[in-house]
Amino acid sequence: MIALMIFASACSKYDEGPGLSLYSKGKRVQGRWYFSRVLYNDVDSTDVYRVEPIQAIEFLLDPERGVDWSAYTWNRNMGVNTAGAAQIDYGFWRFSEEMDSLRMITTIKVWPGVDAIQDTTEYNWKIIRLAYTEFWLERMADDTTKIQWKLWKLAY
Repeated sequence: MIALMIFASACSKYDEGPGLSLYSKGKRVQGRWYFSRVLYNDVDSTDVYRVEPIQAIEFLLDPERGVDWSAYTWNRNMGVNTAGAAQIDYGFWRFSEEMDSLRMITTIKVWPGVDAIQDTTEYNWKIIRLAYTEFWLERMADDTTKIQWKLWKLAY
C-alpha cells in the first residue's frame, strides 16, 4: 500500500497533483469552472471576478478532434459595456505537447447588443493542479505580472 502511494505521488505531472486520477486530463478540464481565488503578483483580486455577472470559463472537449483544439467560452465581467452587459470571449484550447500547460486562444469577443469583434488573444497557462473539481493555473502576463487562477467546478 505504501509503495502504491509513493508511486502515485511520483507520477504526478503537476506540482500540486493529483498523483492518480480515474479521469483523463481532457475530461478533468472539461466543464464550467468558477474562480475561487485570483492573484496578481500574490495580491488577492478574487472579488473582481465575483462581481455580477459571475465569471465562468466553460471548456468543451471535442472527441472528434482528439488532441487538437477544443472550444471554450469565457463569460467575463471585467469587460462590461455601458449598458451593463458582460463580455463573452469565444476561442479554442489545447494542451502543450508535454501536457503540463494549457494554451488558450480567444478569437471573438462579444458584448450583448453590440457587434462581435474578431480579436486574437493568446494565453499560455502552466498547470499547477488538475483534479476533477480543482484546476489551478499560472502565467506571466508580461515580464512583471504573475497571474494565478484557482478554479473550481461542481462534481457532476
